[in-house]
Order: sequence, then structure tokens, then C-alpha cells
Amino acid sequence: MGYYYCRKWLTLILSMWVVIRCSESTEYVVGDGENWSWKAPLPSRDVLSRWASSHNFLIGDVIVFSYNTRKESVRVVNEGDYSSCNVRGEDHVVYHDGNTKVVLNKRGMHYFISGNKRHCKRGLRLALLVSQPPIPPPPPPVVFPPPPSVAFPPPPSVALPPPPSVALPPPPSVALPPPTPALVLSTPPTPKSLVAFPPPPPSPLAPSPSAPALAPSPSESPSESPSESPSESPSWAPSPSPNSSAAGGGGESMIWLGVSMAMMMMFRV
Repeated sequence: MGYYYCRKWLTLILSMWVVIRCSESTEYVVGDGENWSWKAPLPSRDVLSRWASSHNFLIGDVIVFSYNTRKESVRVVNEGDYSSCNVRGEDHVVYHDGNTKVVLNKRGMHYFISGNKRHCKRGLRLALLVSQPPIPPPPPPVVFPPPPSVAFPPPPSVALPPPPSVALPPPPSVALPPPTPALVLSTPPTPKSLVAFPPPPPSPLAPSPSAPALAPSPSESPSESPSESPSESPSWAPSPSPNSSAAGGGGESMIWLGVSMAMMMMFRV
């Protein structure tokens, strides 16, 4: 950035100097306005040479030729044509307006002759040296002040409060119920008096001991009348059927067995 600004300032200063130099350029009238300015005959053959050597011509200066257009003209020539008064050169710059102004735009020798060869031979020609104008010293380097250092205040120290101590409540004590005692189901002994098993029923096939054995007598003859047999009544009575006694005893046994089972179920519950 500094180099860019320096270059910009230097260009601006040089441009201003050129403008000022052009505005201050010196305008010289050949012969300084005397009657012999650009016409023949001259007071002497070397009058223009002495006039040119008495001035310091710089780039940008202006040379003014004042003459009679019916008799004179101005030609800008090279050194050879200046020496020989050659007025036929193809590269000549010719002026014939009577009030010619030529800007000296380069340094070195500049040559001018009259368009009339006889007048040129009599000394109506001009050679002058143009110098380079002195180059002004470079401007001092532009020192840009450093940008102001902005001192930022340190950030305020924010004292953060300590985090609140959260007192966690103790976990609620869960009172566990006492363990349930093992339920021991003890079946009380069934009183023997409650369950009475009946004696086994007698076999239905066994005859009663009181029944007499009826056997035919061998002494009786087959000739006895059959009418007598039905009149005889048997001397034994049939004993009660064992099935009937067994049925009565079995019913009571089933009742007592059901009562015992119900009591056992109640104790288990």
C-alpha cells in the first residue's frame, strides 16, 4: 500500500511540474524584435549565431519567427542542409505564415534556414541548442502516519457465581414389610373317632350256620305221595342279604370320608 501511494504521489507531482513548465515556457522572438529579426540583409553574417548563444533554450520553449511572407519563409532542416543551405529537402518542415511559432520539443541541436537560398547564404539561418530542463529533486517520501493503535480495554472479568449446591434429598427409606412367615400347613391328625370304617361285609356265598342242610333221607321210598312234600315247611330262615348290610355300611363310610376331605381342605386354606 505504501509503494502504491508513493507512486501515485510522484506521478501527480510530475504532471503538475509539466503543466507548470509549459505555462512558464519562454517564448523567444528571433532577433528580440529588432528590425533584422528574420529578413535580409542582416547587420552581420553571425548576428543570429551570437543571439542564439546568448540564450539558454529548454525543452518547451517557443521560437517566434516574424517575416514578410512575400519574401521569406522558414524551413526546419537537418545539419547537412543547414550547412549547404539546401532548400529542396523532402524532409523539411516549411512555414510561410509570417508569424511562425516553433515549439522546441526535444533536446539537442535545432536547425532553421530561410526558404530563399540567397538569403540563407547571407546568414539568414539559425542553429540553437536545446537543453533538458533540470529535473526537480524527487519529493521527500511520503511518510504516512501509522494508524492509531486502538487500545481495546480488556474484557471485564465476569465473576461467575459458583453453581448452587443442590442438596439432593436422601432417598426415601422404604420400610419393607417383615417377611411373611412361611405358612406351614400341618394337617391335624384326623381323629379316629371321626372315620369309622365298617367291617368288611360277609361273603354272600357263605351259607348261614343256622341253616340246616336239607338232604333227602335214603329210607324214604320213592313211592311216597308227592302231595306230602309241599306241606313240609323248611326249618331254616334265610339270613339277611349281605348286600343290604354292605349298602348301609358303605353309605355311612362315604359320608365320613367326605367330611374328612372337607376338613382337610379347610386346614390347607
